[in-house]
Formats: sequence, C-alpha cells, structure tokens
Amino acid sequence: MTKYKDVPSREHRAFFRKAEEWAEAARSSTDAGNYNAAVPRCVHSATNTVDVAAVPRAGRRAAGGRTDSLCLIRSVFAGQDSASLERQCGFLPG
Repeated sequence: MTKYKDVPSREHRAFFRKAEEWAEAARSSTDAGNYNAAVPRCVHSATNTVDVAAVPRAGRRAAGGRTDSLCLIRSVFAGQDSASLERQCGFLPG
C-alpha cells in the first residue's frame, strides 16, 4: 500500500534544503572514500528531490519507502511526454 502525507505546497522549499543537505553529505562521503555511507545519503537526497517536485503540484509527499516516492512522481507527471518534462526542467527551450 502506497503511503502519502498531505503537505502545504509552500513547504517544498524545506524539502529542497533537505535534498541539498543530503547531496552534500553524499559528496563529502564520496570525497572521503566512504562509498557505502554515500549510497544511502544519495537515496535520501533523491527522495527529497521527488518531494520538491510533488509537493507544489500534488500537495503531498511520499511517507513510506522509496517505492512510494517512485509511485508519487509517476502520478504527478502522468500523461506528460518526456519532451514536456525536459522543457519544464529547463533542458529544452520552451
């Protein structure tokens, strides 16, 4: 069963800061050669990055595991083609 938690859309900035912190922790671990420690930090960063995208669009975040984050991001962007997503993310001109 997929678990979600309702979150006010304005709180996406907090998840952005958390994602940045986890990414920096992963970089620090990698730079120190601590690869086993870097992996879970990368996962936490990715999970928070999903929340950054989902909270303003859907008003919720994944409250369970990584599978919940994957289901959430798929539902948030359902029906959009990859070119549209790339344009929204700034990879292609609008």
